Amino acid sequence: DYKEQLDSLKKQQHEQEEGDDCKGSMKKWIKNLVHQRSELLLVVKKQMKLIDVLKQQRAHAEAAALLNITEKDFMKEVNCR
Repeated sequence: DYKEQLDSLKKQQHEQEEGDDCKGSMKKWIKNLVHQRSELLLVVKKQMKLIDVLKQQRAHAEAAALLNITEKDFMKEVNCR
């Protein structure tokens, strides 16, 4: 009877240790996923900033092109008179 109880307790302890190992690896995995998520969020924020900069550069380039055309038209008008 004592041997059965001892075996049962050893089995329970072994199962508990396996569960603790599993919990530890799951916690590490979750921590890694949280870290990856935060890194991805930082990358997305940086990309959004770059997109905004590119939009501003495009707007300035378009404005400069329009200004160049306007300047040429102005010079033509001045030289014709």
